[in-house]
Amino acid sequence: MKTRNILVVEDELDLLNSIRDILELKGYHVFDFSNPQSALNYINENKNQIDLILSDIMMPEMSGFEFLREIRSNSELDLIPFVFLTAKIKEDDVRYGFALGADDYLKKPFEISILSNSISAQLKKRDSFLALLEENSKKVKVATNTFDQLSFFNSHLLRAPLANISTILEEKNSLNEEETQYIKGQAKRIDRAVMLLTSKMSRFKGEMDYQVKKLPDFNLLEEVVFVDDDNFQLQHIKMLFERFFPHIKLSSFSNPLEVINIKDEPQLLITDINMPEMSGFELLETLSSKGFHPPTVILTSSIDLNDLEKAMSFENVFQFLRKPFTPTDFEKAFINNKGEPGSIS
Repeated sequence: MKTRNILVVEDELDLLNSIRDILELKGYHVFDFSNPQSALNYINENKNQIDLILSDIMMPEMSGFEFLREIRSNSELDLIPFVFLTAKIKEDDVRYGFALGADDYLKKPFEISILSNSISAQLKKRDSFLALLEENSKKVKVATNTFDQLSFFNSHLLRAPLANISTILEEKNSLNEEETQYIKGQAKRIDRAVMLLTSKMSRFKGEMDYQVKKLPDFNLLEEVVFVDDDNFQLQHIKMLFERFFPHIKLSSFSNPLEVINIKDEPQLLITDINMPEMSGFELLETLSSKGFHPPTVILTSSIDLNDLEKAMSFENVFQFLRKPFTPTDFEKAFINNKGEPGSIS
């Protein structure tokens, strides 16, 4: 098994040495630093070497919060688990740390078993997330190849013969005018259908993150409703909103049935499609029956043309966002995109 690399930042040298010894006995490779700036310089030069970061909060030159902010501001480091070590755990500090992107807190002095369990849990979660990203990446590549093949089939194996049919009909005089026009009309209908299918496939080729219409200005939003039966996704997007849009109140629901009872139309709705109690589409239909048509972002973890076609039938679906998504994906979708319809890249 690959040796995991853990970076530790602690200004108390005795504690730093103790943590290093403990982790090395557990089989980890440890990079230890007594100040965050030195650690940050090392990380920036060795981005792919670090699997997890342990850091104190109260340090003289740079606080642990400032250190974490620097880490999370770099998209290449954004998936590294970050665990705080602190002598005092205050609720405000905990909330602030999680909003910045911390993954866990450990109170000093800590038991070795608690430290070990936290590290194992964070590494396991990261491994699962990276594996899921890799799996989805492979699926997208397969889907892209399939779309390319279908596009070739549509353009070359269907539309060309249809054009030939029209040409022959114009040259052949054995059919009367009415019959000729009828056959040409049918050929044009098939041609339009093929063009529509090709257009829809091209629209989603390669990327599932797709913007149909320009989203509302997030700086003007006060509240967003988020629906997903996956608690991890609920916590993940809550962290992202607290980090990027702290002024927005995020109302999270794991059961879409709770959403249909809200009194006011959401300024923005973000919803999963596949949920046990009620699908995202059923939720949109139910809200529509109440006269609610909030701008909606659809979350999806798989490429399904039927789902995409269904979503496109709703006038208030503004965007698709593929799960799982990283903070960088979140920025591209909600902050850095130019607002034009098309693939978000």
